[in-house]
Amino acid sequence: MTASGSSTAVGKFGPGNQVGFVGFELPDGDFGWMQVRVSDFRSPGFPNEVELIDFAYNNVAGAPITAGDTGVPEPNAAALGLFAMGASGLIAWRRRRKEVSSE
Repeated sequence: MTASGSSTAVGKFGPGNQVGFVGFELPDGDFGWMQVRVSDFRSPGFPNEVELIDFAYNNVAGAPITAGDTGVPEPNAAALGLFAMGASGLIAWRRRRKEVSSE
């Protein structure tokens, strides 16, 4: 949505239940997205029901945000691998400590 209140359609939701993203711009220049489900089309192109599933915005004026990005990083394979190595090292250390204390 632009500051003047008009909107520009880039894509469209088809008939039936559809889930998609809608981008917006707030008056202060912040960009955001909403994930919505539209359904129950009564007349061509106009849904009777719209459900808000999720939303987010970037509070840095003019800075972009990717649709679906909530700012919470997903764990990557390297981080999970390091976590697994640390956990196995901790188990080995405890096992060794137990063996030494029983001697």
